[in-house]
Amino acid sequence: RDDAIAHVKRRGIAVIPGSHANMFMMDWKKPAKEMQAKMLAQNVQIGRNWEIWPTISRVSVGSKDEMAKFKVALDKVLMA
Repeated sequence: RDDAIAHVKRRGIAVIPGSHANMFMMDWKKPAKEMQAKMLAQNVQIGRNWEIWPTISRVSVGSKDEMAKFKVALDKVLMA
């Protein structure tokens, strides 16, 4: 969890850590639905977003392997 959050922050994305839960929120500063679709195209499904927070996605923390895949997908999406 901490490693994934640090990775997201290093990419310039704001994170709301969510206490000690197995999730965190990330603010893309652009439409979250669009970014979720791009992540899904990389075979990584991230959590939902809300109408009142259109730029924020909820990310559930998975296994070490799953979070490694999340980080790779995030980098590919951000570089595209």
